[in-house]
Amino acid sequence: MEVLSGIAVELDEEVVLPRLRVREGSEDVGRARELLEQVRERVNAKAIYDLCAVEERGSDKVEIGGATGHRSRGGVHEPGAEGEPGGGAPGVSVHCDVREGAG
Repeated sequence: MEVLSGIAVELDEEVVLPRLRVREGSEDVGRARELLEQVRERVNAKAIYDLCAVEERGSDKVEIGGATGHRSRGGVHEPGAEGEPGGGAPGVSVHCDVREGAG
């Protein structure tokens, strides 16, 4: 398993503040900017990946490393992942690039 670190994260006030529903000139804008600056200083985005063999391939699904994905859903989610029966760790998902004719 490989860890990717040093992933650039851009937090643009002009994008973030409206999403937080903080309006320019409101009493909350100063505090929101302070918090945004604290986040910028502390953010440390990482991702992990692993190379896995395709275990089973069907017309609408693929199983990779014990995780089954359906083409119509756009990704492969670990069994029991968040939102699936059995719960699971939040934010856990496996994404793959399934190409026709690939070995």
